[in-house]
Amino acid sequence: MKKIYILTLMMLATMACNQKTFFDLERPPQFPWNSMAELEMAAIEPYRAIGNNAWGDPMGEFNLYMYTTSDISQLIPGTSGNLYWYEYYNRLYRTTASAGRLNDVWTICYNTITSCNIAIDFITGKEDAKELVVPGMTTADYENQVKRIKGELYFMRAFAYYHLARFFCPPYNPAGGNTGKFITLRTKFTEDPASIQNSYLGSVDEVYQQMLKDLLAAKDLLPNKYISGIHNATYQYGRANKFVASGMLARLYFLMGDYTKAETECSFIIDQGGYSIEGISPMTVFSRNAGAANCPELIWEMVSNRNSDFGEKIATTINKSHYTAVNGGRGTSWSRCGWDQFTLSYYALKKIGWMTDPVNGNFTETAEAKKDLRYHSLTNPNDDVNSQRGYWYRLEPFVEQAASGVDPTTWLNKYETQYRSVPAPQIWCDKYYRAPDGRYANIPFMRLPEYLLTRSVLRFLKNDKVGAAADLNRVRKRAGLDDIASGVLTKDDIDNERIKEMGAEAGDWVTYKISLKEPIGLGDRKSGVPLIAPPYADFYWNVPIIETDLNGAYK
Repeated sequence: MKKIYILTLMMLATMACNQKTFFDLERPPQFPWNSMAELEMAAIEPYRAIGNNAWGDPMGEFNLYMYTTSDISQLIPGTSGNLYWYEYYNRLYRTTASAGRLNDVWTICYNTITSCNIAIDFITGKEDAKELVVPGMTTADYENQVKRIKGELYFMRAFAYYHLARFFCPPYNPAGGNTGKFITLRTKFTEDPASIQNSYLGSVDEVYQQMLKDLLAAKDLLPNKYISGIHNATYQYGRANKFVASGMLARLYFLMGDYTKAETECSFIIDQGGYSIEGISPMTVFSRNAGAANCPELIWEMVSNRNSDFGEKIATTINKSHYTAVNGGRGTSWSRCGWDQFTLSYYALKKIGWMTDPVNGNFTETAEAKKDLRYHSLTNPNDDVNSQRGYWYRLEPFVEQAASGVDPTTWLNKYETQYRSVPAPQIWCDKYYRAPDGRYANIPFMRLPEYLLTRSVLRFLKNDKVGAAADLNRVRKRAGLDDIASGVLTKDDIDNERIKEMGAEAGDWVTYKISLKEPIGLGDRKSGVPLIAPPYADFYWNVPIIETDLNGAYK
């Protein structure tokens, strides 16, 4: 395991050897949980563990990795290549021990798993012994609180393993052969140093089956809405519920090639979750600070802390605005991140029909782009400098302000000023930090459109074009676009909508392509970069050296 993990557990083991002396203290602490309020902290800890590093959280790093390695992103020509995301873009996996902050991903995920294992062991131990989980616990406490807490722990353990598997294991192959062993699989807490230093390596199949087992248990235990007598709330933002567990099951089944079960989970969310995108601007869900009202399309999000300067900052690398953006970083509040280096590839822009033929130098924006509420451009008569519409933002090549013929604010909002040598228009992701105060912007992890689009393609693949078009058109209508009739619907239509809606979010496009067992092309890259193609046997990063040096199982 990672060095921090091993050292932490060794310290716990040493403490265990001295428990007699420790508990002989005059006023010893009562460990580990002796009230429902204390047990609630066991559920909170995994959320804190996995999301408490603004520059290293696994979710943000995964999205950065999957977007930058995809064929729909473009590394801006002439920008610095001596950065770890250069390794992502050029698909240098398997050539280095680890890249950039992958050590942090490893450490954070296993810290999260450890916090889950300790609490799960405690609760199940009490249940097996037919003892009260905590003193004074009532039947209502057990039914309404303990089961929920246990469900959250199962969910968060699976969520951590999902990111470990996606980074450090080859994708699951539905055709079989998932026998390779890459990462430690631990579902029990141990204080034994020998066991820690020779941890069991689970096969790819074992890791995926454990994730399914945990997520199914979580879905069974979690309520439809978060319920807590302690917080006296019917929903607490950022906490998992039954539909969040179902959302991860849908992703996992889709990735594993079990399309029937994936569609079932999508339908559960769509038909029973009470979520909606009708009558809601596409940007609403991305424009919320800590404490803002819930958004009907939102299934799960990372909730910022309004009392600190914490919030995911990794997205600055792929986003137009800096994380300190105010009021969406538009107009007189213009915000431009100084190190964002990725835009939508010209390959993708041609594919989705937002530029006429950018690969061959025709960067004219299309009528379809101008209609789309997810697109923003000051060459578009529908937009002005203060328009808050658009997941994606077009900037024209640099010109001096004096020569532009526009005022300074319009100049900043219309022309590229960060990379002056870029000769052609670029379209930037602009989903993130759109809240009134970007420092405290909530980051969505699961939204209804993902599951509408997943169910759409699954219906299409089984020749249910009427159902596929119905799901697709809900997303298109919300974006201000015309319906596509089922009789002329193509898979490309669904794919293109996926890029426009979900691109640069949740590592979605590469995950989608792998789930469909399709190759991921080069995009705008030149030769020399590997194609990512089924069965994706080499598409993973080596385990960090800090693990392989300390875990005897790798020897």
